[in-house]
Amino acid sequence: MASDILGSQMDIHSGGIDLTFPHHDNELAQSEAYFCEPSNGCHDWVRYFLHMGHLSIAGSKMSKSLKNFQTIRDSLKTDFSPRRMRIVFLMGRWNDGVEISTDMKIMAEAWETTVNNFFVNVKSHLSENISTLNPGIAPMSHSALADTLKQAQLDLHSSLTDSFDTPRALRVISDLIKEVNIHISTQKLSPDIVTLEAVARWVTKIIGILGLDANALAPYDGLGWSSGPSSTNLSSQEIVSGYREVFNQVIKEVEGLGLEPNTELILTSKNVETEFSVLKESGAKDVHVQAMPFLRATSKLRDTLRKLAPNSEAKKQILDLSDRIRDVYLFELGVYLDDRSIEQGALIKFVPKSELLAQREEKLLKEREKIALKEKARLDREKLDAERAERAKINPMVMFRSDTKWGAWDDQGIPTKLQDGSEVPKSALKKLKKDWERQKKAHDEWITKSSST
Repeated sequence: MASDILGSQMDIHSGGIDLTFPHHDNELAQSEAYFCEPSNGCHDWVRYFLHMGHLSIAGSKMSKSLKNFQTIRDSLKTDFSPRRMRIVFLMGRWNDGVEISTDMKIMAEAWETTVNNFFVNVKSHLSENISTLNPGIAPMSHSALADTLKQAQLDLHSSLTDSFDTPRALRVISDLIKEVNIHISTQKLSPDIVTLEAVARWVTKIIGILGLDANALAPYDGLGWSSGPSSTNLSSQEIVSGYREVFNQVIKEVEGLGLEPNTELILTSKNVETEFSVLKESGAKDVHVQAMPFLRATSKLRDTLRKLAPNSEAKKQILDLSDRIRDVYLFELGVYLDDRSIEQGALIKFVPKSELLAQREEKLLKEREKIALKEKARLDREKLDAERAERAKINPMVMFRSDTKWGAWDDQGIPTKLQDGSEVPKSALKKLKKDWERQKKAHDEWITKSSST
């Protein structure tokens, strides 16, 4: 029994909800009777019972007897990732149980995607503000968004202290992200960068506490999903080596274009190492933070090239390099440049290479489908044109004579009587005349075209 290890009293005793009665009631009665000492009054063997809800599949409790039993290891071999499985579990209250269904998987995927996109968007906006993208927790500004964050923090604390209501906690996070997205879309030119960072760092902390980031370590003070423990063993120079190589490659190719000296290009190339040194000395550990000087410089170089292209003799080479920077060099690093207006420049977005590949494949698939549909439409038109051309060869004088439905025709070949000798109804005759006139027009055009060739 548990008391052999924990003694005559324990704080928490847990089990499945199906054990409430009679198993735990019986266990409680026997144990309290055993440990009860009349001189000391009643004895509380267990202070709290926690009865967990069941995992269900297709409305039935998961169990070996029903042969619907599946281990976590088995599930991870399918379309479940460890993170997504944890999200599914968090979407159900611990004492209500969770239904493992297709809808639940879709909901978990949608929630994860929402958080992913949130981190990507916030980081892209922070990348434009050198002073705010740092490893420290940014102070909150006085704004409506800051008030929204404070309320979300209160709501999340309330949900977790209310019998660990994790479904509500996840809703608090997604609702906060929704408000952030609204803020970004309505304040495109001047978003509250300080509070955006504070929100992102708070969300990062909460998902770390909830165990959704396997690579994160307490106190979860980063920004976004952790890049993994391996990066902590690398020096700053090693971390940024790939980003520096891309930047230097771009500089080399820009010089090869033989453009007129440009102040913006020169300043961008000179400032990058200085900015990186400042970040390095500040103790920044986040991979994305350390890479940002090189990415920002590369993006600015590309923005400058896009401005120069329209009036340059090397327009094609400049645009080719611009595409290569976005679609090849940075793509390989898991970085996407989201082009905006020339004045605003591109937004730097950190997107896992696997997602970029998936997006590229999806785009290519849509393009192939579009081409296939266009080709099918062309073939259908050609087939229809061929059928029309073949029909146009038929003389309207004989077009109705092969149909046994008719018994008599006028001198133009239009039916006047049915097979049984009765007159063709006026409504039908009207339609026949229209068909005859249409065929005559097509036949005359065919004759004219044939004689001209």
